[in-house]
Amino acid sequence: MDITHCGPGRVTAMFALALAVIGPKAVAAPPAGLALQFVYDGDLWSNLSGGQRTGEVYAAHLDMSLTADANTLFGWTGTKFYWRGFADSGASISRLVGDVQGVNNWESGYRAGKLLEAWVDHVWIDSGTSLRFGLYDTATEFDKNKSQVLFLNGSQGMNRPLSLSGQNGPSTYPATSLGLRLRHEFNQHWNVKAAVLDGVPDDPAVPQATVVAISPRDGALMIGELRYHDPSGHRMAAGYWRYTADFIRLETPAAAFSNRDDGNQGFYLSGDLMLTSTPGDPLRGISTGLRLAHAEDRFNPYTWFASGVVTDIGFSRGRPEDKLGFGFAYSRTGEAFRRGQFAQHQPVRSGELTLEATYRAPVTSWISLQPDLQYVIHPANAPTRSSALVIGLRMELTFAAGEL
Repeated sequence: MDITHCGPGRVTAMFALALAVIGPKAVAAPPAGLALQFVYDGDLWSNLSGGQRTGEVYAAHLDMSLTADANTLFGWTGTKFYWRGFADSGASISRLVGDVQGVNNWESGYRAGKLLEAWVDHVWIDSGTSLRFGLYDTATEFDKNKSQVLFLNGSQGMNRPLSLSGQNGPSTYPATSLGLRLRHEFNQHWNVKAAVLDGVPDDPAVPQATVVAISPRDGALMIGELRYHDPSGHRMAAGYWRYTADFIRLETPAAAFSNRDDGNQGFYLSGDLMLTSTPGDPLRGISTGLRLAHAEDRFNPYTWFASGVVTDIGFSRGRPEDKLGFGFAYSRTGEAFRRGQFAQHQPVRSGELTLEATYRAPVTSWISLQPDLQYVIHPANAPTRSSALVIGLRMELTFAAGEL
């Protein structure tokens, strides 16, 4: 069932121009109980040296969402509906760099306009339990840390072993699947959540379309996470995921198509720590975040992952909303994948390391600029090329209207 498939064409550029000219205040607010948001990201990237080849690309991305509070609209206590879609120009800096971790976190790899999320969520307020059903992006709640949000490299979002797992990845941008998520708040510090989703998001043969097609052979993805957080900005999380379907082992080509097995699984650990904070605002100051992840070697090309960041919010008294960050992300190639590449006489890296420095500066309440510098050491998809130096500038326009 093809829900929506439309090329973005000039939509993103036209939206950015219109918003810049008329300003967000010129748009009428939706009725109470509805919240509308548009976020346009225009990225200019340049691969200065190394990688596959040098060059520049301009990547345009538009993210649109609508939230409906069913309590305000219909009197359904604890229930809300959510829809989210995107339009992407398809421009790719990673094709120039040859990296696997994703210099641009919004890069989809194809020109498309798609429905990404469409779910209903109900909270039993007295019990602290909520249930969500529909098209669901797992990265919005699983393996999500505050310190990493600032960065533009894709691996500072969902860890790379998990994001590259499965037949078409897990259910996250740019391909999502139908799922059921259960969340329970034990108290103000501890919560647990678990989700079961279709094991193959969308249709890998038609990536530009949003497709819901449940098949027993696809199996399911199961993921769970236990998380601790406190008002001071300290966070810890431990997660586990597993596919129910059988997968081809990453062995020599002669054995690959006759060897299928179950057990495609992995885990991740993460934590955030506030090193300094501003009086009266404990989340403003210097913070650090660390993550570690692993995926089963037999089925996944990248099996170990580590990342770390340091961010500083409000370091300048004159510009209290500015944010500065330094980080790294490392994905290690699995032994089984390397053996398969060697058997085919193909060069292969042992791993890819990306260093990133970024600075986000709000210009107005709805426009921000973010220069970004990344050094990709041993780009995995360009194993015979040198390390790449990439510079970028993101312009973000945000329009939000409505009240829940």
